[in-house]
Amino acid sequence: MSNTKDNVKQIKATFSRIREIEKAIYLEREEQAKEHYGLTGAPRSQRLKDPTGQRAIKRMEPILGVYLNDGTYVEKPEEWITVYQETCNFFEYSEAKQIIQKRFIERKSIERTLLDIGCLSRKTFFTLQDQIIYFALGVAEGMGIFRNQTV
Repeated sequence: MSNTKDNVKQIKATFSRIREIEKAIYLEREEQAKEHYGLTGAPRSQRLKDPTGQRAIKRMEPILGVYLNDGTYVEKPEEWITVYQETCNFFEYSEAKQIIQKRFIERKSIERTLLDIGCLSRKTFFTLQDQIIYFALGVAEGMGIFRNQTV
C-alpha cells in the first residue's frame, strides 16, 4: 500500500525534473537505436538484417527506468511524462497551468510565482497547487505507477 504523503512528494519531485526525465528518455532511445543499428562495435556480419523493424519493435517497449544526471533513478519515466501531460492538458486554460510552468518547470519560488502570475492570492495559489498535485496523484494511481514500489 502506498503512502499518499510520499506519493505527493514524488509527484512534486518528478514534475520539477520532468525536462530532465524527457532528456533521459530521449538519450535512452538514442542508445537503443545505436545498439539496433549495430553501431556499438559489432562486426558488419553480425549486425541486424532489419534494423528499422527491430528499432520499431524496441521503441514500442516501455523504458523501465532512467538515470538522471545526478544519479537519481526514475522508474516508469514514460508513464510519468503521461501523468505530467495529462495534468497540463486538464489545467490548460486556467491559472493552474501557469503554476505548473513557474513552480515545477522553471522552479521558481512561491513569491516569484505569485509576482509573475499576478492577481493571485497565496490562498488561491495553494488551492490551485493542491488541485494540480491531487489531479496528478489520481492519474498516477489510475495508471498504477505507485503499485509494487519499493520504498
